[in-house]
Amino acid sequence: MTLISKQNVINAFDKAALTYDRYAHIQKRIATNLATDLKERKITPQSILEIGCGTGFLTQPLASHFKDVPYYATDFAPLMVKSCQEKFENIPEINSFVMDGENPALETNTDLVCSSMAFQWFEDFETSVRKLWQKTNVLAFTVPVEGTFQELHDTYKQFNYKAGFKPLIPADALYKLCQNLKPKGFQFQIQNEVEYFQNMLLFIKQLKGTGAQTPRADHSPVNIRPLLSYLNSGFSVTYQVAYCILEK
Repeated sequence: MTLISKQNVINAFDKAALTYDRYAHIQKRIATNLATDLKERKITPQSILEIGCGTGFLTQPLASHFKDVPYYATDFAPLMVKSCQEKFENIPEINSFVMDGENPALETNTDLVCSSMAFQWFEDFETSVRKLWQKTNVLAFTVPVEGTFQELHDTYKQFNYKAGFKPLIPADALYKLCQNLKPKGFQFQIQNEVEYFQNMLLFIKQLKGTGAQTPRADHSPVNIRPLLSYLNSGFSVTYQVAYCILEK
């Protein structure tokens, strides 16, 4: 059974293209952290492919650092690509276009393939990561892992509900996958990013504002009124994020 409809995910991100910058505070921080990690490793890519560029949170710092390097900023959501194009239209090295990261369409390989907070939407995570690794010298990405939003999962259990979020890869399974790719250079870190909300409705609003609200295909909607009342006094959610950099 397909856990989530990719077209539904694309539609959700298209709708969020104009609100993403306003709501994606955590995503921007994570992209900035990944860009910093890449700068500190002092790699010198001759070309860069970004998967899931969104509105350009990772594009901006990397394109600024790796000047005059051909940069392919791609996303499977057309309106996200349009937003990225408009931001960087005066930088000729940045070429933005629609592409599904699970099926790279570039005719040639690139020295660096990077992505921040996008791989979790892959339908076949392991196969897609292996495919991208074959096409590059450096693969750098961030991805939320199992344990993300654990506070909400625990709260749902109190009401005998099951949250509709797509299952995420466990950190140990991701570490093993990366090791099995046999990189010569390997950085793997898990960092927690915590965000506070005054109530459940604000959290739902942010999910929609970032396009991340698409539930599993097999999820049955539940009555969230008890949750709204229970979480009305404020709560925190934690993103458990893996930072992965693999070098050949």
